[in-house]
Amino acid sequence: MDNHFYRNTEKRPLKNLLKKEGTINKKLIIIFFIIPILLFIIFNNKGLWQRVKLEKEKESINTQIKEEEKKQKYYLNEIYLLKNDSSKIEKVAREKFNMKRSGETIYKRKENKN
Repeated sequence: MDNHFYRNTEKRPLKNLLKKEGTINKKLIIIFFIIPILLFIIFNNKGLWQRVKLEKEKESINTQIKEEEKKQKYYLNEIYLLKNDSSKIEKVAREKFNMKRSGETIYKRKENKN
């Protein structure tokens, strides 16, 4: 009966893999050719790992661009209102520069810091 069902107890199993009867062992092909090629594809400079990192960076930059575009629209609207709306100009003058109309008194409240 063949002993190929039992555990290999020889001291040089790799040498026995090479001694197969003229056939190429599938394990050797996987070990020496396919696995290094896959590792190279995944981890090289233009590999999958780098691509995933660049995709994440692209998403974060796109969200940052959208936020900046929202800010830009807000400030363009503020500029338009300051140029054309007198009530907006009055509001800014009162808040920033503490200006008041004639005959008007301003009351300031003290805020408690607890």
